[in-house]
Amino acid sequence: MHPPREKLKLFVEGSLSSAESDQLAAHVETCEFCREFCDNYSALLESTRAVSREELPRSALKLADKLYWQALSGKIVPLSPLGGNAAASDMLLAADGPAERFPRVQNLATHYCEDPEIVLRVMRDPELEQDYLQLISDDTGLVSGVLVQLPQLGREFVTDESGHAMLGERSPQNWDELKWQVKMPDAVFDLEPLAYDPEAVQCSTDSILETDAGDRIQVTLEGRAESKQITIRVLGVDGASDFDAVRVVVSQEDNRQLKQVGPSQSVAFELIDPHSAINIRLFQ
Repeated sequence: MHPPREKLKLFVEGSLSSAESDQLAAHVETCEFCREFCDNYSALLESTRAVSREELPRSALKLADKLYWQALSGKIVPLSPLGGNAAASDMLLAADGPAERFPRVQNLATHYCEDPEIVLRVMRDPELEQDYLQLISDDTGLVSGVLVQLPQLGREFVTDESGHAMLGERSPQNWDELKWQVKMPDAVFDLEPLAYDPEAVQCSTDSILETDAGDRIQVTLEGRAESKQITIRVLGVDGASDFDAVRVVVSQEDNRQLKQVGPSQSVAFELIDPHSAINIRLFQ
């Protein structure tokens, strides 16, 4: 009788007791079939360990990350309701101390997606009488600067760096009964902090920015005595100059502005701080 294969695997891995190991060793020594199986499994284990010990080069990791985000570009992620949304639950804003000392927020609805892993919570702050969204994920790129959409109501919200978005004043809608989805940006552009000549009455700088996917925008930075602004013209989306209207989101610190622009059109945004980095995202 030959031992079961699972038992032979445990023998090769050294996971058996001394008595069982000695017994199997005696059998393997005289059984050509079991000895060949153990040799093959031992070689498989060694090759697996060698691969796990080998570190991937930085270029391979960067390429994998690039391909991952290219696959997510412009993707719409539908969210499913998590059971038990019907009854809103109270949540403390602070973990320590008596409950009565801290304001409570209500979890009105929870929706999720497994691939990619995203959780959306609709929260209510009774004291401020406001509802807000909170996107949660281990990868901040999935929740920062994305559009949370309500197709049934024709509404969409831009999240900040921490995944928050305000819904406005307290609303009577049953948020748990609505269909939510997350729209990933089709293109992302980053501008380093800008420097303006404070003595100049006005100044203007033009530049063309382009992604690897062929998304192109023209950026005009204007500084005047009374204000600073950025004007954006979308030249191409995904390599095509003929495209439908595009939503442009310009973010600076906690300030986010969303406007819609068509081909051959320009749209202007006021800058809150000319010395802060600017993030520009396009959504089709």
